[in-house]
Amino acid sequence: MVVRGAKWFRLVFSVAVVVILMLLITRMGKISYRDVAQALKNFSPLAVLIAYSCCVLQIFFQIARFWVLLPKKAAVAWSQAATAISMGQFLNAFAPARAGDVAKAAIISRKNSGDVPFITGAGVIVSDRIVDLVSLFIILVFSGAYRVPAFALSNYLPSGKTVTIAVLVSLAIIGFLVVAYKKQWLVMRWVSLFKEGLRSLGHPASFLISLLVSVGAWGSEAFAIKMLCNSQGLPLSFADAVYVLTVLNLAIAIPIAVANVGVFEASVVFALSALDTPIAQAIAIGTVHHGLQFASVGTWALFMALFPKNKPTASVQPKDFRVEDHDKKKAIEYFEKVSQQYDETVSKGLLKMFRDKERNAVLELAALDQPGKWLLDVGCGAGLYSLEAKKAQMRVHAVDASAGMVKRLEGLVDEAGVADIETFEPVRLYDRVICAGVLDFVLHPELAFMNLCRSVAPGGRLVVLCPRKGPGGLFYRIEKFFFGIKINLFRRDWLANLAGQNGLKLTQYSHPLPTNMALLFERV
Repeated sequence: MVVRGAKWFRLVFSVAVVVILMLLITRMGKISYRDVAQALKNFSPLAVLIAYSCCVLQIFFQIARFWVLLPKKAAVAWSQAATAISMGQFLNAFAPARAGDVAKAAIISRKNSGDVPFITGAGVIVSDRIVDLVSLFIILVFSGAYRVPAFALSNYLPSGKTVTIAVLVSLAIIGFLVVAYKKQWLVMRWVSLFKEGLRSLGHPASFLISLLVSVGAWGSEAFAIKMLCNSQGLPLSFADAVYVLTVLNLAIAIPIAVANVGVFEASVVFALSALDTPIAQAIAIGTVHHGLQFASVGTWALFMALFPKNKPTASVQPKDFRVEDHDKKKAIEYFEKVSQQYDETVSKGLLKMFRDKERNAVLELAALDQPGKWLLDVGCGAGLYSLEAKKAQMRVHAVDASAGMVKRLEGLVDEAGVADIETFEPVRLYDRVICAGVLDFVLHPELAFMNLCRSVAPGGRLVVLCPRKGPGGLFYRIEKFFFGIKINLFRRDWLANLAGQNGLKLTQYSHPLPTNMALLFERV
């Protein structure tokens, strides 16, 4: 009953704000409804379409920011993060008390969605808000919006009394946590889980990437406002648009109206009026921008509802496997060409950071700490995994389709030879099998993966790093397209299903990069 009452209150409040705003404007005699209607007609369809595209892009950046901040061990799929953000933002518009944020944490904590505890999900939501605020400050500074004459920044800063209360409340919370720690209360378990959701803020790479995409989100919305204003013949600069955006978000920070109806439009009118924008045009811009914001969130929510990416599928569609003879040949020729300076080619600048994330993910799953056991390193390349296994006193059999790569490891491992995984015949069973960056370029993925499965000894592990179906994989496919090579993309459930048919079970996985996945299969 409380929730239902809150919904009705917000609805009535929203309508009241709009009605009062319209009455005030009419009574002041500054504008008529006809002027507003005329301003609405002045929008060009192209400008509205571009602004809508910017709003859709804004949601994409918000999803990316949320996904980057998720705990890496959770291995939440990008599509699951997209569902959480789109559905959560949609619910936030209608449900009281930011219920959409609760829904976001609930969606990513569902079974088979990455095993994120609900409290950890709440921590991620807080991390997301922190990055959101920091990125707003960055775009304010770099766009020069803080210098906009209408932007009296001091008017928006909290009073000394508010700051004092905030400090006292913070000290009280810290004191409570100290007592809870000493008393070993159950709440400390919750605190530990919550901190896990904040952990990405302490990782420089994750924090930087999330900050960059968050700036992209703010920039996309600011550009949408600029396009709508320009369509009305208003020479609004990007800094002015950021100013309007800042005032808008300050006004709707605490949702008190259904879908922020009334509050949203009023704040835009207030900000644009300070920039000497005619009231009629300000109302038209605020109304259209709010409609586009709601439409973009609804578009993502509807898409994720109608086309969920986490449904189990028994097989991969043929279009996911695109490698042809010449693609495989080009790939082998490329690796042969760079075999003598492979590390220098793939591990420099930003590429090194990405490659390290992939390698660390594979090493964590492979657990190469089995002295005397055998490792099969398929597509060994320069031999990073093989040499790590040798350090752990494992026996290593390294194979690659490039003779130049194999030659580099001769004398450094127990066995090294040129081999194609599609025709590979294991001479023994191996306790560890690693196949990183190979399935991308095989002609017959099912045959290649089955050969990997056949090579695993009882109790052994198979670790695969491969590109995955989804937006990230599509980006990787486009990148390789410019090199004249088609690649394969894989679904996790397809690999798990095929592994099950060969006596292995998918027990763990992660997404080192948006483009790929690292999977651990164990012989059952």
